[in-house]
Amino acid sequence: MFAIPTLFMIRIVHCTLICIYTVSIFSSCTSQTHSFSLIGKFTSEKYNFFEKGEMALNKEKYVLNSELTLSSDSTYQLSTCGNLINGHWKVSKDSLFLFCEQNIYKKESLYEKGSPTCSEKPTVFYIYPKSRELKLIGVKRLEGKIAINNFVKQ
Repeated sequence: MFAIPTLFMIRIVHCTLICIYTVSIFSSCTSQTHSFSLIGKFTSEKYNFFEKGEMALNKEKYVLNSELTLSSDSTYQLSTCGNLINGHWKVSKDSLFLFCEQNIYKKESLYEKGSPTCSEKPTVFYIYPKSRELKLIGVKRLEGKIAINNFVKQ
Protein backbone atom coordinates (compact mmCIF):
# COMPACT_ATOMS: atom_id res chain seq x y z
CA MET A 1 0.00 0.00 0.00
CA PHE A 2 2.89 2.38 0.65
CA ALA A 3 4.71 1.38 -2.57
CA ILE A 4 2.12 3.01 -4.85
CA PRO A 5 2.27 6.50 -3.28
CA THR A 6 6.07 6.31 -3.18
CA LEU A 7 6.28 5.35 -6.85
CA PHE A 8 3.73 8.04 -7.66
CA MET A 9 5.79 10.66 -5.76
CA ILE A 10 8.98 9.62 -7.57
CA ARG A 11 7.25 10.09 -10.93
CA ILE A 12 5.96 13.53 -9.91
CA VAL A 13 9.43 14.63 -8.81
CA HIS A 14 10.93 13.19 -12.01
CA CYS A 15 8.39 15.04 -14.20
CA THR A 16 8.91 18.25 -12.23
CA LEU A 17 12.69 18.08 -12.74
CA ILE A 18 12.25 17.46 -16.46
CA CYS A 19 9.90 20.45 -16.73
CA ILE A 20 12.30 22.72 -14.82
CA TYR A 21 15.22 21.59 -17.00
CA THR A 22 13.24 22.16 -20.22
CA VAL A 23 12.09 25.63 -19.15
CA SER A 24 15.64 26.63 -18.19
CA ILE A 25 16.96 25.50 -21.59
CA PHE A 26 14.30 27.48 -23.49
CA SER A 27 14.72 30.56 -21.32
CA SER A 28 18.47 30.58 -21.88
CA CYS A 29 17.90 30.37 -25.65
CA THR A 30 15.53 33.31 -25.68
CA SER A 31 17.44 35.51 -23.28
CA GLN A 32 19.65 38.42 -24.30
CA THR A 33 21.87 37.55 -27.28
CA HIS A 34 25.01 38.89 -25.66
CA SER A 35 25.92 38.51 -22.02
CA PHE A 36 28.59 41.22 -21.83
CA SER A 37 28.44 44.97 -22.08
CA LEU A 38 29.21 46.42 -25.47
CA ILE A 39 30.23 49.73 -23.90
CA GLY A 40 33.98 50.19 -24.08
CA LYS A 41 36.98 49.80 -26.36
CA PHE A 42 37.51 47.12 -28.98
CA THR A 43 40.68 46.58 -30.99
CA SER A 44 41.11 44.75 -34.27
CA GLU A 45 42.20 41.17 -33.97
CA LYS A 46 45.77 40.16 -34.72
CA TYR A 47 46.09 37.28 -37.22
CA ASN A 48 48.74 34.59 -37.22
CA PHE A 49 50.67 33.44 -40.29
CA PHE A 50 48.24 30.60 -41.10
CA GLU A 51 45.13 32.78 -40.78
CA LYS A 52 46.69 35.36 -43.10
CA GLY A 53 47.50 32.62 -45.62
CA GLU A 54 43.97 31.23 -45.48
CA MET A 55 42.50 34.69 -46.07
CA ALA A 56 44.81 35.23 -49.05
CA LEU A 57 43.69 31.93 -50.57
CA ASN A 58 40.03 32.92 -50.06
CA LYS A 59 40.70 36.33 -51.66
CA GLU A 60 39.90 38.06 -48.38
CA LYS A 61 41.56 41.13 -46.91
CA TYR A 62 41.90 41.77 -43.21
CA VAL A 63 41.98 45.02 -41.31
CA LEU A 64 44.64 45.73 -38.69
CA ASN A 65 45.35 48.49 -36.19
CA SER A 66 41.76 49.67 -35.88
CA GLU A 67 40.04 50.71 -32.67
CA LEU A 68 36.31 50.96 -32.02
CA THR A 69 34.96 52.75 -28.95
CA LEU A 70 31.27 52.39 -28.09
CA SER A 71 29.93 54.97 -25.62
CA SER A 72 26.95 54.64 -23.30
CA ASP A 73 25.19 57.53 -25.09
CA SER A 74 25.04 55.34 -28.25
CA THR A 75 27.82 57.20 -30.06
CA TYR A 76 30.92 55.55 -31.43
CA GLN A 77 34.36 56.42 -32.72
CA LEU A 78 36.15 54.16 -35.19
CA SER A 79 39.83 54.84 -35.76
CA THR A 80 41.54 53.11 -38.70
CA CYS A 81 45.02 53.59 -40.11
CA GLY A 82 43.82 56.52 -42.23
CA ASN A 83 40.37 57.57 -41.07
CA LEU A 84 38.53 58.75 -37.98
CA ILE A 85 34.82 57.89 -38.21
CA ASN A 86 32.14 59.08 -35.76
CA GLY A 87 28.45 58.33 -35.52
CA HIS A 88 25.83 56.51 -33.50
CA TRP A 89 25.21 52.81 -32.91
CA LYS A 90 22.36 50.47 -32.08
CA VAL A 91 21.93 46.76 -31.41
CA SER A 92 19.24 44.57 -32.91
CA LYS A 93 19.21 40.92 -31.85
CA ASP A 94 22.73 39.61 -32.51
CA SER A 95 23.98 42.51 -34.64
CA LEU A 96 25.65 45.85 -33.99
CA PHE A 97 24.85 48.65 -36.47
CA LEU A 98 27.22 51.59 -36.88
CA PHE A 99 25.67 54.65 -38.53
CA CYS A 100 28.37 57.01 -39.85
CA GLU A 101 27.86 60.74 -39.33
CA GLN A 102 31.40 62.04 -39.89
CA ASN A 103 34.36 60.55 -41.75
CA ILE A 104 37.65 62.44 -41.79
CA TYR A 105 41.19 61.63 -42.86
CA LYS A 106 43.90 61.59 -40.22
CA LYS A 107 46.49 62.98 -42.62
CA GLU A 108 45.97 66.21 -44.53
CA SER A 109 47.75 64.84 -47.62
CA LEU A 110 44.99 62.26 -48.18
CA TYR A 111 42.50 65.04 -49.01
CA GLU A 112 44.28 65.47 -52.36
CA LYS A 113 42.32 62.41 -53.55
CA GLY A 114 39.03 63.90 -52.31
CA SER A 115 37.10 63.90 -49.06
CA PRO A 116 35.95 60.66 -47.44
CA THR A 117 32.21 60.11 -47.23
CA CYS A 118 29.80 58.16 -45.08
CA SER A 119 27.75 55.36 -46.55
CA GLU A 120 23.98 55.61 -46.29
CA LYS A 121 23.93 51.98 -45.15
CA PRO A 122 25.21 51.12 -41.67
CA THR A 123 28.26 48.97 -41.08
CA VAL A 124 27.06 45.72 -39.50
CA PHE A 125 28.93 43.56 -37.02
CA TYR A 126 27.77 40.18 -35.73
CA ILE A 127 28.11 39.87 -31.95
CA TYR A 128 29.88 36.69 -30.83
CA PRO A 129 28.91 36.54 -27.14
CA LYS A 130 31.12 33.67 -26.02
CA SER A 131 34.40 34.98 -27.36
CA ARG A 132 33.58 38.65 -26.68
CA GLU A 133 34.21 39.35 -30.33
CA LEU A 134 32.58 41.59 -32.91
CA LYS A 135 32.89 40.43 -36.49
CA LEU A 136 31.97 42.34 -39.63
CA ILE A 137 29.40 40.42 -41.65
CA GLY A 138 28.44 42.91 -44.34
CA VAL A 139 29.87 42.41 -47.83
CA LYS A 140 32.61 44.97 -48.28
CA ARG A 141 34.86 44.84 -51.27
CA LEU A 142 38.30 46.39 -51.33
CA GLU A 143 40.28 45.96 -54.53
CA GLY A 144 38.08 43.02 -55.53
CA LYS A 145 38.48 41.20 -52.20
CA ILE A 146 36.17 40.78 -49.23
CA ALA A 147 37.36 42.82 -46.25
CA ILE A 148 37.15 41.13 -42.85
CA ASN A 149 37.35 43.16 -39.68
CA ASN A 150 37.22 41.39 -36.31
CA PHE A 151 37.16 43.42 -33.11
CA VAL A 152 37.86 42.01 -29.66
CA LYS A 153 36.83 43.81 -26.48
CA GLN A 154 39.66 45.05 -24.29
